[in-house]
Amino acid sequence: MRKAWILTAAAVVAMPLTLTAFPAWADSACSVYVVSGFIPVATAEGSGFSCHVGSIDFSNISVVPTTSHGGQVTLTGFTIYSQGGESGLTLNYSANTFGNPNATADVGWTYNVLDNVVGNTIVDAYAAVSGSVMGSGVISVDETLSNGATLSINIPPGPDIASTTFTGVSSLSAMKDLENYTGSSAGNAQSSLLTNAFSESVTAVPEPATWAMMLLGFVGLFFGFRQSRRRVSVA
Repeated sequence: MRKAWILTAAAVVAMPLTLTAFPAWADSACSVYVVSGFIPVATAEGSGFSCHVGSIDFSNISVVPTTSHGGQVTLTGFTIYSQGGESGLTLNYSANTFGNPNATADVGWTYNVLDNVVGNTIVDAYAAVSGSVMGSGVISVDETLSNGATLSINIPPGPDIASTTFTGVSSLSAMKDLENYTGSSAGNAQSSLLTNAFSESVTAVPEPATWAMMLLGFVGLFFGFRQSRRRVSVA
């Protein structure tokens, strides 16, 4: 019997151990919803929609364009953003004030994000916008997160990216406002890409060798316990 236990323990220790923090998401990867290169805005805004980029889950998405004085906004869809440890979505659209005095072409974007790996937390938010201005034209992005963190982009003067770090949280809601504005004098503002992404703090997982040593320790305790019981019985 003792030999059988030793062989079993040795077999367990010899097995390759691939251990990781298992994701708990029930939704699909965002790539599943891509049609002709984009996730349609109507799909992303659908009731119950949820998808993940890496371990960052996006849900409750809403995109609301507003215009005035001849400005125009056309929505195309979302593409997946995954660079430099940041995971997110990029809203593709066309917003243009066409040089009309006091024109606006704005986009409001709200959503929820969740880190779906147990023990990991979101610790960083990143935003970027692609566009151009002429004369009195202005592009601005203001984002407010539910934990109080904010991001702001203003062109001019730039740059066209912003990021912020904060104490780790498992979930956030975000409210983003993009504005293309032409002042009273000649000018123009147009933009076409708006990105929001997040990075996470990863919980350390024991290496396979560490788990193997722990298993050997438990096996040793087991046999030590059996030996002590035998000595007590003989006595």
